[in-house]
Formats: sequence, structure tokens, C-alpha cells
Amino acid sequence: MKPMFFLAVVTVLLFSSLLSSFEIKNQSEICNGIENLSPTLVGQIIPNQIPFSNEILNIYIENNLTGSLKIEDHMVVEISCNLNENATYNVKMGNVSKFQNIDENMSVIDLVNEKLSNGEIQIEGLSFGKNLKLFFLKIGLKIIGWFF
Repeated sequence: MKPMFFLAVVTVLLFSSLLSSFEIKNQSEICNGIENLSPTLVGQIIPNQIPFSNEILNIYIENNLTGSLKIEDHMVVEISCNLNENATYNVKMGNVSKFQNIDENMSVIDLVNEKLSNGEIQIEGLSFGKNLKLFFLKIGLKIIGWFF
């Protein structure tokens, strides 16, 4: 498994498929969708190769808090509609409509690289150490993208 694969799936594929599955009118509809998605993801094991073993992600779509995802010991333990004040990363996505027409033939690595480079996804580490980790992961992701 490639670095940032799980993060890519959560931010790009799962949240975008969640958002594209129904017409979004307000935050409560998004919360209902997240609550419906929660039983599917909670308990999922993240492979050891992925360097996110104990992280909390706050997810923002169009500058609005959409939810948070908590990972402990390589397992998704919580998905919530609420801001988590102990977050280690903020993941921000722009216009949802850009995520609804994802080319299924594109590799996850290419998809994440494209969305990160054009700013449709922004990932911010909330400490110096997390920013440094993210910096090296992005470089690694670019290099891996050249070969796959």
C-alpha cells in the first residue's frame, strides 16, 4: 500500500461519494450522511505501511466543517460531524461538484497528486512535526506517481 492511500480514500473517495449520493442542502444532511457512513468505516484497519496510526482529521468542504475522523492504533475508531479540538490535520476540499466526476480509471496516487497540486484538496498539519511529516509524504507521493 502506498503512503497517504488511506487518507486519499477518506478525503477524496469516501467523502466525495457521500456528498454525490444525495443533493446537499444543509449541514444536517451532511451529518446524516456521515452518520450513515460511520458503521462502514469504524473498525476498519489501516495497513501498517500507512504512516497514520494515531491521527485526528477535521474535514472541511467549501470552508465549512463537515466532520472529523479519528484513527487510533491503525484503526478508524470514530467518525463525527463535529470539530475535534485535538485534531492533528485539517483536510480542506473546495467545490464538491469537482469531486463528483472522478475518472475511475485514474489511480488513487494520480488522483491525490492532481487534487493536491491544483488546490482542490489542502492538507494542513496542525503542528511543526505533522507539517514536516506531511512535507515528506507529499514528496514521496509525487515520486511514487512517476512510476505508477
